[in-house]
Amino acid sequence: MAWRLLELGGLEGFEIQSVYESVAYSVGKGEQPNTLILCYPSKPYVCVGYHQDISKEVDEGYCKMHDLPIVRRQTGGGTVYLDSNQLFYQLIMRSQGSFPPRLDALYEKYLEPAVETYRSFGLDAKFKPLNDIMINGKKCSGNGAASLADCIVIIGNVIIDVEHEKMANVLKVPSEKFKEKAAKSIAEWITSLRHELGYAPERSKVISAYIQAFEHSIGKLERGELTDQERAKLSEIADRLKSKLWIDGKIRKISKNAKATKISSKVSIIEYNYKSDKLLRITMRVIDDVIDEISLSGDFFAYPLDSVSNIEEELRGTLVDKKFLKEKLKDIFLKNKIKIEGITEEEIVRAIVQAKESIS
Repeated sequence: MAWRLLELGGLEGFEIQSVYESVAYSVGKGEQPNTLILCYPSKPYVCVGYHQDISKEVDEGYCKMHDLPIVRRQTGGGTVYLDSNQLFYQLIMRSQGSFPPRLDALYEKYLEPAVETYRSFGLDAKFKPLNDIMINGKKCSGNGAASLADCIVIIGNVIIDVEHEKMANVLKVPSEKFKEKAAKSIAEWITSLRHELGYAPERSKVISAYIQAFEHSIGKLERGELTDQERAKLSEIADRLKSKLWIDGKIRKISKNAKATKISSKVSIIEYNYKSDKLLRITMRVIDDVIDEISLSGDFFAYPLDSVSNIEEELRGTLVDKKFLKEKLKDIFLKNKIKIEGITEEEIVRAIVQAKESIS
C-alpha cells in the first residue's frame, strides 16, 4: 500500500511538533495510510527534548530578547536552534505490536532516504548508529523516534545550512567565553549542504531528492492533504504544547536551584550530572538514605514517552544502595517495557549512587 505524502510547507514550531501526533491518531486507527510529512520552520524557534530541564539547558533571556519561541518536542534528544534552512521529514507508520526492540535497525531502514538525499548531491553520507547521519565525521542530520497513538513516529531533518553562533547562543552556559567555545565545537561537529557543497541548494531540489530517495528505499508515495479531523487535532495538540505546564515540564518539582544541600543530618537535596553517551541530570531528595523524590532529565531518548515518569515514581522509597537499585530498575524496565538510548540501567544506578556519595 502506498504511503500518503503531505507537503505542508512552512509551519510554526508548535505546529511542526504537533502535526505528527495529529496524523498518528488517524494512521493508528487505520483511517489513513502510513504517512510522510515534509515541512520546514516558517520562523526560527528553539526546540528542547522531551526529558530536558529548560532552566538548565536554555538561555531563556536570549530567546525572549530575540523573539525565539521555546518548544518542547515529544521525542528525546538535546536543545537545537531551528530555522527555514532545515527540511523536516516525519514518518508516521502504524505500529505492529510493541515498540521495536531493534531501534538501530528501525533507524537504519527509515533514515535511508535522508542518506540517499545527501548522496544525490555527491556527498559521502553514512548512517551511524544509533540515529545519526554523518559526512566525513560530522553530523548532518538529527533524528528521534516515539511511540504515539498506536504508531511509530520518526522525525529528522536534512540540514541545508546551519548558523553555528545562533545554535550556541540559545544554550545556557557559564560565560560568553564558554559560548564562543561552544560555537566552535558546534562548527566542528555539525555540517550542512552549504558547508559541504559551497552553496545551498534550493529547498525544492532537496525536497525532490528526498521524495525520489523515499520511493526508492521505502515505498510509493501518493500526495494527499490533512483531513479536517487532523487539522482540528493539530490545533488541540498545539494548544497543549504552548501551555506553561508542558513547556516547563515536571522536572522542577524538587528545586530548580539545588546543587548539593544537606538540609539536616537525615535530609539532603542533590543535583548531579552524569555523562555517558548522553547527559543524565539527577535531582533528588534523600531521607535516611532512601529516595523521597527524584527527577531525571537530559538529552537521552526514552520509550514510551512516560517511561521516565514511571521510573521516578517507582524509585520513591528505594534505598540508595547499588544492589537494591539494580534489582529495582530491572523490575521497572521489564514491567513498563522501557527502552532508553544513550543511558543504560547500570549507568542510572551508578549515577544515583554517585549523586548520594557527592554529599556524604
